[in-house]
Amino acid sequence: MTTEPFLRSLLLAVYRRKLGELLKRTRIEIDPAKGRSMMGTADETGTLEYGQVFVQYSAKLNEPNADYQAVLS
Repeated sequence: MTTEPFLRSLLLAVYRRKLGELLKRTRIEIDPAKGRSMMGTADETGTLEYGQVFVQYSAKLNEPNADYQAVLS
């Protein structure tokens, strides 16, 4: 079924749209001067409520292990 050209193009269009929506929803806008690369993980302890996130980052870009800041949102 997925080799039929029309159906295949329809499935690809739906896939691309859903992927685009997912990428748009997962963006977190921050000040570019405070930009960081971040990775996430699941809350295995169940500490956070639904929809909450915990972020911890270093306040100084050139010292990644010093002066941590934490945000709970």
